[in-house]
Amino acid sequence: MRTPHTRIGNRQSRRNSRGAPRPPGAGGRAGGGCPANPSPASGFTLIELMVVVIIIAALAGMVLPRVLPATDEAKSNIALGDIAGITLALKMYRLHNDRFPSTEEGLDALMAAPSTARNWKGPYLEKKARDPWKRPYNYRYPGSHNPHGFDIWSLGPSEEDAGDDVTNWGE
Repeated sequence: MRTPHTRIGNRQSRRNSRGAPRPPGAGGRAGGGCPANPSPASGFTLIELMVVVIIIAALAGMVLPRVLPATDEAKSNIALGDIAGITLALKMYRLHNDRFPSTEEGLDALMAAPSTARNWKGPYLEKKARDPWKRPYNYRYPGSHNPHGFDIWSLGPSEEDAGDDVTNWGE
């Protein structure tokens, strides 16, 4: 003989403890919507969650030190590309005005005509030149590293004259 909670295949009996039919959707207990035998794996324990968090933190600790230097290297490469573009703009300025802008005029002479420009046909740059670290590029004419030309440089990730500078003289 069957009891009211005997499983038949994957379905439970449709009768409650008094023998009356149970409405569809009602769980294994009479009057409730919960199954008679809740699955022991219906959620995660705090220990399981902590183990997952520790694993993610360990993976981040291994990956981040390798990724962060790559961002500085990428920004340095962007700065080199910017310096090449500024160099081209300065050469166009020289072609039109027979000279490079002075140190005092700076790279602003590529955006707006200085009073000393005779044949200014700019702007020679689309926007004010800023390095990937959001600082303006440095410019000097005549250059101390390029005495017959100009020096353009960025201080790089550090804000001081250090070994991480990005320059047009290749040191």
